[in-house]
Amino acid sequence: MAKVLDKNAYMLPVVNVYQPDDIMKILLHVEQAGGFSDIVFLTDREITIKVDGIPFQITTKKLTSTEVDGFLAYLTRDKSAPMSVNSGVEVDEAVSIPGLERGQFYRYRINASAFSVPYRGRGIAITLRSISSETPLPADINLDINIAEALMPRQGLVLVAGETGSGKSTTLAASIRHRAQNPDPNSGLFILTYEAPVEYVHDYKCVNGSLIVQASVDEIRGDTKSFESGLRNALRRSPEVILVGEIRDLITVDIAIKAAESGHLCLGTIHANSASSVFTRIANYYPSEVQESKVLQLISGVKAILVQYLAQREGGGRIALQEFLPLNADVRLEIMTRLKDEGMQNMSVIINDMVDQHGFSMMTSATNARQNNQISELEFLKISSGV
Repeated sequence: MAKVLDKNAYMLPVVNVYQPDDIMKILLHVEQAGGFSDIVFLTDREITIKVDGIPFQITTKKLTSTEVDGFLAYLTRDKSAPMSVNSGVEVDEAVSIPGLERGQFYRYRINASAFSVPYRGRGIAITLRSISSETPLPADINLDINIAEALMPRQGLVLVAGETGSGKSTTLAASIRHRAQNPDPNSGLFILTYEAPVEYVHDYKCVNGSLIVQASVDEIRGDTKSFESGLRNALRRSPEVILVGEIRDLITVDIAIKAAESGHLCLGTIHANSASSVFTRIANYYPSEVQESKVLQLISGVKAILVQYLAQREGGGRIALQEFLPLNADVRLEIMTRLKDEGMQNMSVIINDMVDQHGFSMMTSATNARQNNQISELEFLKISSGV
């Protein structure tokens, strides 16, 4: 039987004015109602929540600028945060609040930025995304153990792609935990992560001397100012594994490739919706005259690409659909040979062929989910028309 979302359970009691610390009561209320993926607080708007990908409002009252500013200052423990955000500085960090039970905590990724309120000037938008308080194992998120292990080779570059909120960080966190708790029996791993913000706290027990050191990336509040500076720092510290929270520009790509070429395992996330678009996106970071040489350099070092999409599960909840391309030496050689013979203009066709021959596509994943009644026909058609 399909699970029915009870929106009424999430509705907040009517109040005239929210105080800054009322944000705690709001969050505990919606957690007790059944949890959520995102909750949004906007100046001059009702509070909106998203559960299993479905957004709906949980108040009839619209928030004032004073209320939103108070929530932000309380969450960040920084009275100047609203002023900074209104001046154009974004807040992007992780916060924790205590639950109702002893030792219970809820973790969220908080993003705050300014936006234009129609006819009223500038307002603040706060989005809290729920993060599990415990770093998952592959089995906890239904991640195939073979894929989890393929994402953690001894060295090279591994990229996990998908849209915002598709579970990229969760997949990598689970893979890292599996590797840290099941390393080579003869040695542990030194793992450095650079994240904006740190979402999953790797505070579980590692084995064989493995050590995980996490750093937040933020120009103002972070442990390091940028992914570029974090990566440069990592190369001086001789880790076995480096996690780059997001590969978002030419410089970061260059350093990640250098790290992979120098014997490290470099993990990164990127916004792309297919394996072929991963290569296209990275190629477009570079001037046209060097795109081909840079793509060939990238291919020589990449070991796996996983693309992830969270689909609406039939009966409620969401399910991760994936596209996967493992790249061993033979696959990398075949791609490079075909690129030289057929040209860069055929790169997407070549990569898609490799996915079909050596991995599996998003459509294959969606077809299997549909055949197993895990997703609806409507959801399947949406995916087949292009995620």
